[in-house]
Amino acid sequence: MGSEDREVRARQYEKAKAVYEARKAAIAEKGLDEKAAEKDAILRNLGAKLKKARGRVKAIEAAEAYVKEVAAKETKIKKKDSRGKKAKAPAGGGKDGKGDKGTKGTKGKKK
Repeated sequence: MGSEDREVRARQYEKAKAVYEARKAAIAEKGLDEKAAEKDAILRNLGAKLKKARGRVKAIEAAEAYVKEVAAKETKIKKKDSRGKKAKAPAGGGKDGKGDKGTKGTKGKKK
């Protein structure tokens, strides 16, 4: 899904940041101080959207880091297994995988 892509979320964050900064500049241009800017409902709303967008980007980055970590652990385990153990024979035992044709399974049969 596109909305779960890190690049899409990063663009959304940058857009929200630009809108927030534009509103902050407009308030400063009017000559209002920081206390008045803190009370501006639109700026607070934009700040909340910015915070949510930043959280989404961080969540995606954390998920990507986790996936890389798990993949690294799996390759490490596979390397360790391949060095320490020999390959096992197939479960069937025979060439065709059907098992031994010897005396097994002949119990109780008359010849």
